Amino acid sequence: MADQVLVRMSPTLAAAVRAEAAELSASAWIRRQLADVVHQPDAVHPTPPAKKSRPVLSEAVVEMRRLQGVLGETCGATVQLCKDLRETGHDGVHDEAERVLTALRSGYAQVVDMLHWLREGEA
Repeated sequence: MADQVLVRMSPTLAAAVRAEAAELSASAWIRRQLADVVHQPDAVHPTPPAKKSRPVLSEAVVEMRRLQGVLGETCGATVQLCKDLRETGHDGVHDEAERVLTALRSGYAQVVDMLHWLREGEA
């Protein structure tokens, strides 16, 4: 099928179409209905059932992903800080910044582990 028509509809109507479509995709169901209305039933080709959509991520997973992003950015900024401190000869402060970076990386790894654990629980 090469041609498309964009159809906008209210959320209520879209939900009703999805419910009516049952094992077809909403697009396939609408095509079948339109073909019947314009008396061209042969214009509709069989279509496979709609793919199951991904499950909605829980709030915990969403927040853990956000935390992962923030920790990743913080690790990157701390790496740059360590580099600048080393290059400017602030050895004592550089050593402390390296300890902070090690703790941040450990925390990041723990967040990644927690995300895997949460995803397994949702499967």
